[in-house]
Amino acid sequence: MVPAIWRLLRFPNLIMVAITQYLILFQVIHPALLEAGVKPVITPLKFLEFAAITVAITASGYVINDIQDIEIDEINRPGANPVPFLNTDRAYWIYGSLLLGGYLISHLMAFRLGERDALWMYPLFVGSLAMYSVYLKRKPLMGNLIVAIYCGAVVGLVVALERTSLRMLASIDYRSFLHVQAVYLFFLIIAIVATMYREIIKDLQDIEGDRVGMRQTAPIIWGIPAAKYIAMGMGGLMIINLVYPLLTAWPGFYNPAVMSYIAFLVIILLGIMYQTFKAEDSKDYKLISRAIKAFLLGGLALIFLIKVAP
Repeated sequence: MVPAIWRLLRFPNLIMVAITQYLILFQVIHPALLEAGVKPVITPLKFLEFAAITVAITASGYVINDIQDIEIDEINRPGANPVPFLNTDRAYWIYGSLLLGGYLISHLMAFRLGERDALWMYPLFVGSLAMYSVYLKRKPLMGNLIVAIYCGAVVGLVVALERTSLRMLASIDYRSFLHVQAVYLFFLIIAIVATMYREIIKDLQDIEGDRVGMRQTAPIIWGIPAAKYIAMGMGGLMIINLVYPLLTAWPGFYNPAVMSYIAFLVIILLGIMYQTFKAEDSKDYKLISRAIKAFLLGGLALIFLIKVAP
């Protein structure tokens, strides 16, 4: 049963969610705040609470998605869906436990930070992911967009928590504030657009099961070539996002290490786009999906090369 729960919750993905938030907070935001003499709002203990909330929401999305996809997954990936191994009732129990746990921690954190007005965000994210699994993923690009926005929110929520201290930073050292904002937007766009790319590729990979399930995904409604071009368009947007800081000489980006690494990422992305153009079957799309995931991890490593202060 433990391996099935591991697959149901996607523990490696959950760890990456927490690591992403940790790096944005402690490698980008906090160094700039401390250098300017601004005390951060989020302590390591509060970050653990925040990460637990985000992980609970993300995991709940995975669980409800697998519950909804049992029949379709038997066509696309026979034996891969862990819900039949656990049984549906146990999967729903896990889903409910995640929602309750995240809800309680979010209330605890909101009261400790004096952020009770932000409590609406928890049901919004949980409801959006549930709506995606039950309804929106059946619509062309709508479900893809919901997942992409949520992945962007994983980055954005960290900035929202530190908004008070960032406003103080802007009043003390506006140049440093702009640098933090630029780095945050850079990674936010990568998270959203790369996820959109991967979600369209997953629709191409799952086209047979989605047809049986009467889902109206992009490749089913508009055809496989059109879906490929949309996916490659996402790749093009990512390339623009990667090279823009270099073309405009953004502080913190304009150094040999960052330029070399960005050039490496662009070459990898061009290779992924070429493979997307050539792809013919679900095995090809599965490899591309994994390559995009690896690209995201590689892009995250760029944080260690960008200078903390301009």
